[in-house]
Amino acid sequence: MAPFARLAVHVGLEDVGGMRAALEACVTDRPAPLSIKSTCGPWLDAYRRDGEIDRLLESLYNGTPEP
Repeated sequence: MAPFARLAVHVGLEDVGGMRAALEACVTDRPAPLSIKSTCGPWLDAYRRDGEIDRLLESLYNGTPEP
């Protein structure tokens, strides 16, 4: 299963820890940002106040390297 598909499941379950883990997997796998935005972007944006989720999304959407 693609990491962005797992991410959609964790977003649907409101599982913040699962979202973080799936986003980490996405950073490693580097799917096209549109894959993430189209499957769970609007719902995931509600969790951007979580610093780790925001950092990972910035990395995925903007291509910024991981520290």
